[in-house]
Amino acid sequence: MPSKSSGARFLAITGTVLLGLSAPLAFLYSVMAFTPTGSCTGASGGGGACAHGGVPMVIGMAGVAVFALVGFVGTWAGRGAPRAGMPYVGLAGVVVSVYVASSIMSMR
Repeated sequence: MPSKSSGARFLAITGTVLLGLSAPLAFLYSVMAFTPTGSCTGASGGGGACAHGGVPMVIGMAGVAVFALVGFVGTWAGRGAPRAGMPYVGLAGVVVSVYVASSIMSMR
């Protein structure tokens, strides 16, 4: 008979794999989408990534990194069974941080 923690372990491993696959892609997307491609000074600095002073880039990259680390460490740190919900919290945080960065980027 399987132990009580085998279901939690399966959920934790599945969530960790999903977070491990999605977080680097979201980080790469944040770098590519929210980094200014030109100078943010003068007449050319009025829109896009420069409109809010690089805030979308910082939210996208730092938010993804922080939520991914919290999801990984929160799942596997400590003794006992892994915390099965933490990788999904991290995954939701990654999605929310990229969404917030995208919505800030589209404001003007």
